[in-house]
Amino acid sequence: MFSKISFATQTMLCELGVLKGRSPVCRSVQTMFLNDFDLELGVLKGRSPLMLDNILNNKKERYIVSISTKTGDKGETSLWSGERVSKDDIRVEAYGTIDELNSFLSEANYYLKSHEVKKIINEVQNNLFKVAGELASKSKTYKYPIQEEDVLKITNYVHVFENRLNLNSFVIPGRTVQSAKLDICRTIARRAERRIISLDKKEQLSEPLKKYVNRLSDLLFVLARFEEYIEDKIEFKKW
Repeated sequence: MFSKISFATQTMLCELGVLKGRSPVCRSVQTMFLNDFDLELGVLKGRSPLMLDNILNNKKERYIVSISTKTGDKGETSLWSGERVSKDDIRVEAYGTIDELNSFLSEANYYLKSHEVKKIINEVQNNLFKVAGELASKSKTYKYPIQEEDVLKITNYVHVFENRLNLNSFVIPGRTVQSAKLDICRTIARRAERRIISLDKKEQLSEPLKKYVNRLSDLLFVLARFEEYIEDKIEFKKW
């Protein structure tokens, strides 16, 4: 028969999220068997239940990483490439603004009516991790950089929506809740671009990255207008 894993280990595994297909609420489960699940954490895969229990209970520090590292208590942070820099460094300001943009895009996504727009926003959010990763890399090349194909893809999105909308004048932003959220994201994208250009003057950044962030605000503008278009709420500026 299979051996039991201690309740403490069960709870720890649940918190780590390494029990594939298991509910986070595992406290009522008193016995787990190795053949019931795959451990997603590679270093634990294939271990016997008793060995697993011993590893997790005796060497918890190896597997539990707190979000609060205390390494930034004196106003410095670590870049992806390993350097320690001040938290008000222009590089940190640049990728921090990208993080801000990604968070506001998450909020906007909840209000979007168009599934097509939702899909594009999801693609953008994934690409923003590439942007932030590049910005957080100084002495090393980031392993997942923005490519020209990423720039081309969002540029094509802009052209597609422009042709649908046929805009011919200035518009009043935010005529629906979802378009207002996207317009806020657009202005954050512009601020992020300004921070990136300031950084580029000091330390050269990749051309695809700069192009992508520039195109992104254009994309967010047309997506906001499309959300208004499907509700017949585009409002042009009256002169």
